[in-house]
Order: sequence, then structure tokens, then C-alpha cells
Amino acid sequence: MAFEDFTTYTKVDPGADITVAASKITAIAVLSRQDTFYVYKDMGVDYFAEGFIHRFEIEFSGLGNSSFLNFYMLANSVNDLSGVMGASEDCIAFSVYDDTENLRLRVIEAGGLLQDVWVTPGPQPSTTYFITITRDDDGGVNNTGQVKAFIRTGSHGGALQDTLSIDCSVGEQNDYRYIYGCTGFDDNVNANTVSGFTQNMDLAPFEVEVVAGVGLGAEAGTLEPEVEAGVGLSVSAEASKIIEAEITAGVGVSGAGAASKETETEITASVGVQAESTVFNWSEWLAIYGNQYTARYYLTLTGAPDSLADVVIPISSFQYRLRDNTPSYLQVVIPGIDYATDIANRANGDLIVEMSYLVGGVEQHREQLARVDLEDVQTHEGPRKKSIVLVGHRTETWGAQIVTLRGITYQSDKNGLIRIRCAEPDLFLRPGNTVKAGDETFTAGQVMTAVAKHTQWMEVVEAA
Repeated sequence: MAFEDFTTYTKVDPGADITVAASKITAIAVLSRQDTFYVYKDMGVDYFAEGFIHRFEIEFSGLGNSSFLNFYMLANSVNDLSGVMGASEDCIAFSVYDDTENLRLRVIEAGGLLQDVWVTPGPQPSTTYFITITRDDDGGVNNTGQVKAFIRTGSHGGALQDTLSIDCSVGEQNDYRYIYGCTGFDDNVNANTVSGFTQNMDLAPFEVEVVAGVGLGAEAGTLEPEVEAGVGLSVSAEASKIIEAEITAGVGVSGAGAASKETETEITASVGVQAESTVFNWSEWLAIYGNQYTARYYLTLTGAPDSLADVVIPISSFQYRLRDNTPSYLQVVIPGIDYATDIANRANGDLIVEMSYLVGGVEQHREQLARVDLEDVQTHEGPRKKSIVLVGHRTETWGAQIVTLRGITYQSDKNGLIRIRCAEPDLFLRPGNTVKAGDETFTAGQVMTAVAKHTQWMEVVEAA
């Protein structure tokens, strides 16, 4: 997760009430209904043009009557919320309002207001709330977008306090240019003040994050990208189509090797991971090729069970959870519906996701990441884009192997079990493997991965 650097934003602060640090914007006794203030960044025309999952943290205090503070806003002009509405423009905003201290999700469409509110006695001052804003670009009753705000305490995987939801109107599938980390509502109604902060803002277009739960629970069927009832990540096919990435070379999802070069896996040249005393040193290969290599991912749908040839299908994203002697799960998102007939004709096939390393366009090594039985085919058709989501499970048992992890981005110990996240999938890590990570050695219980154009990660959880 990469947080926004607010020091790269533009601050307009006539009352000198706002302090900007790298990951935090703080407003102290700001005249929210009398001063025109904002902290914003120009991301480029139509930058927020698809679905997204945005995360940040807020806190508020000292609200006067009808005082107002926006912690987050997407818009197409440089203005505060009052100015956006007065100009009959569009925006999405999350704010606190009034001395009754209610939190509001607002969607402004041509100046008109749609909103959902978490009202008193729910929100409390001087309490840090973890906010996740999602937009499903083809969701809602009109298939023109649905915006949600998930409000939690403790963490983004903590206790859910409320869920706010707005369906966009017909013809209002809007794109946005500017992101705001703080602004008000200057309509000169009163001189009451409000204090608060926005911090740790993550604007990843698509990221599936495992937090404080057991693992990837994509079967749960909810857009909320968080832990549901402590059982793990809950992301449906709708969430997975949040970003439909451009496909490199027309086949698969491709990612640059800058991050992956930090991942060292000890393997043999032919059969994968074995005892470390007999292995090929994968880090030497990485040292030779450095940034020259590219990681690429491929989906194959087998045709043999239906007396057909296999078909390789372009994908925009995928996620999987591998478990030992328990059904593993794979979900892939295919941009467009061009392959609908090929898929329908291979209803009994296997879904296979592979990862390869290429240097100068030449494949150096390829390995299977996940293989399941195709079980479910979902077609999504919105006003601007279409997609197919394929889902499957399979129970497998993997042998004992040794994998040494590098490129570790996160490590924790929860309920006595080690959890480690790496920058990209490991070609060879499977449940039941012996994992070496720094001073830690443990047996992998689950291996979880999510990949899209702008994000990828792998997480391994120790076996219970």
C-alpha cells in the first residue's frame, strides 16, 4: 500500500489553519463555512475513470453548529464543495457535518446532491475512523456506478461501524481529475469552526488487501474489500472488475521486473524447488538480468474434456488462494466478451494461471501458479465496458519444498501465526512448503495472490 504524499499537493489556506505533512493533512479551528480552502492535486483529465478502492483515515473534533469539513473529494475543477455545487458540476465527497457530528458520503451530479449519512449517536469526536471508498463503475440500480463508504475503527480490517451507499443516476457515470485531501463549504453561513485530519490516503485503482483475517475469501460475494466477520478478505466478481487493465501484448497481465527482482527463490533448473544444497541460485539470474526482465501472466482454459484445443485468453486481473488438502480458489477477470463462445464450448475445462519471466521479449522461465476446475462463468455488461469473470476450485496436495523469500513488504504475527507479504507472486511457493524469511522458518498454510495492471502482491500464512 503506497500512501499519497500530501507535500506534492497544492494548498490554498487563507486562514493559515491547515498543516500539511507527507501523509497527513491537519485542519485546526478552520472556518469551514466562511473560508475557501483546500488541499488538492491535479491527477490529469479523467484520471479517475474506472472503479476504484480508496482508503484513508480521519478524525474530527470541535464542530460548531452547521460546520463542515471534507476529508476527501474527487472533482473536475479547483473549488470547495460549495463551489462545485454552485457551478452545477460533479464530485464525490466524504465529510463530517454539524455539531451533531454525522459522517456523510455525497455524490454531486450536475450540482444536485445525493447522500447517505451515518448519524449521531454513531460518529464520535477524537476517534480515528478508517474509511474505504469504493466505486463500481457499472454497479447500482442504473448500471452507471455505485459509490460506497465503509467506516471502521481500529484498522481497515477492524470493526465495521456503518456502510454508506449511493447509486449514480442515469447518464452520470462521471470521470474525475482532481483529488482533495481537505476542503470545506464556503457559503458564508456562519463563522463556526471545525478541526480534523486526513491521513494515510491510498488511491490504488485496484488492490485486494488481506488484513487481520484468515485469508482470501472472494467467494463471500460483497464489494467490500475488507475482512467480514473475521473470516478474511471478501471480494466478489464485482470487486474484481473494479479495474480492467490494458493487456500487454494481447496475452495476459504484464508487470515490470523492478519489484520482482527483489524476490529470490531457490530453484532447480528443471523441476522447481528442492533441498537448498542442490539448487540453482535464482538470485544470480536476477543479478545478471536486473531490470531487463518482465513478469507476465497467462490464462489457459483447457479443451481436452470437451474434445477441443486449449485456448489462451487475455486477462486483466486475477486472484487466488492455495490451500493444502482443502479446495483452493481462483478467479480471473477477462476484459470484453470476445471469448464468450470459446469459454462456453469448454465448460468442463481447467483454468490455469501461469507466470513467466521474459528478457528482451524472450521467455526465460514459466511456472504454473494455480489450476482449478472451471465452475462458474459470469458476464458483466455495463454502458461503457464488458467483462467475463471465471471462478473455480480444486483440492490438491503439494510436496515438501523449500522457498526463501525476498522482497518482503510486510510481516506480522497474529494469533501465533506468521503472515508475510511480498512484492509479487513467487513462482514456486505452495502450501506445505518450508518458508525461509530472514530469521523465520515455518510451514506455509495458505498462499494468496492478487494481480492487476497497477498492483500485485503475494501473501503467505503459516500453517496452524
